[in-house]
Amino acid sequence: EQAASLKLDPEAKRQIVEIGVYEGASSVFWSDFYLSHPESRLISIDPFTGSDEHPAEPEKHPELANLEVIARGNIAKSDNAGKIEVIKGCSWDVFPELNRRYGAEPWIDVLYIDGAHDPTSVARDTTLYVPMVKSGGLVIFDDYGHPDVQRGVDGALAAFALMEFAVFTGWQLACKVK
Repeated sequence: EQAASLKLDPEAKRQIVEIGVYEGASSVFWSDFYLSHPESRLISIDPFTGSDEHPAEPEKHPELANLEVIARGNIAKSDNAGKIEVIKGCSWDVFPELNRRYGAEPWIDVLYIDGAHDPTSVARDTTLYVPMVKSGGLVIFDDYGHPDVQRGVDGALAAFALMEFAVFTGWQLACKVK
C-alpha cells in the first residue's frame, strides 16, 4: 500500500528538481515519462566536473572532459527538452537563487538527489532541498546503498522528521513527505 502511493501519475503537473546530472540519463527519464503536462518542469543541477568518487585516472573516464556537452546533448533529444532548465553549478550554490525565485514555501513535487556521494554533500543537499518538497511529494535518494550516501541521508533526515514513510529498493531510497 505504501509503495503504491509512491507511484507518479505521468500526466500530472509537477515541478521536479534533480541534483546531479552527469551524462543526463535521469534528466531524459524524467523528461520522457513525467513532464507531459504542459506546465510540468524539471530543474537539473550539476557543476559538470565529476565528483571525488571518480578515480584520479582521467583516461578511465574520458567523458569527464565533455560532461556538460554530453549531458546537454542527451537532454536536447528528450521528449520534453523545452521543459528542462539545466543549471550549471553546485546545488548549494544554486539554492539561494532558487529560493529567491520560488520563495520559502515548499514548491517541489519530486526531488531526486544523485549529486556528490560524500556524507557532507549529501547531508547539505538533503538539508537545503527536502524542506522545499510539498506535502505528499516524493524524495528519491540515488545510491542510498553506498555507505557514505546513507550516512549523509540518515543524519540529515533525522533532524527533520518530515517523512511519512520510505521504501528502500536495494540502491535507491524513495520517501513520501508528510
